Amino acid sequence: MRWPRDLPAKVVSLNSLPLSPTVTTMLKNNGVLIVSLVALVLALGAAMVWLKSHHGAQQPVSSAAALASPSAAAGAAAELAPLSDGQPPPPPAPPSGEAPVAQQQAGATGLPTQIGQCVTTSIKSVANRLDDMPGSGSAVNLANGGYQVSYEQVPEVDASKPGDPARMCLVSPPEDCPAGDNRGIVYKTTDLRTGQSWTLPDSEHGCGGA
Repeated sequence: MRWPRDLPAKVVSLNSLPLSPTVTTMLKNNGVLIVSLVALVLALGAAMVWLKSHHGAQQPVSSAAALASPSAAAGAAAELAPLSDGQPPPPPAPPSGEAPVAQQQAGATGLPTQIGQCVTTSIKSVANRLDDMPGSGSAVNLANGGYQVSYEQVPEVDASKPGDPARMCLVSPPEDCPAGDNRGIVYKTTDLRTGQSWTLPDSEHGCGGA
């Protein structure tokens, strides 16, 4: 940056300015200092203008380079993505017409087939172990085809009524049974109306017996 040759002469030429004699004398005595200060101010202003123009020219290039970077693009995508609430996504709904898993695991008759598995059903009838013989033991039929019996009177069974909702769970299957003989499966049933439960087999005798 060149300094104009006639600038000092113009700056220190004070005769034409409407100043008091005292001020004029002070300015003449300190002319060199004033010129130096003016030069410094002008130099600082020029430097600031240059820095501003240079920074503005480089900014678009830096932004474009940052956007072109794969890591920067991934960061921008992460910022635009919605925040997660920490909760896992809900499981997909089963196809139309398909039964829930709990019902799929139940046998064709609606009985539970695995230990600990439960199915919802209802009380079909409550009777005696032997027809027309009160005190011979309790027996109960369920709407899903289940049957339970006891040689003793079971108050929880006797308190149930037809139509009561019930939950039936498999406790234990028989073991070492002859082919085709599955008697002796033990179920636990809860009458959901009374809240009472009983655990009984599905037959008076176990498999391989009489």
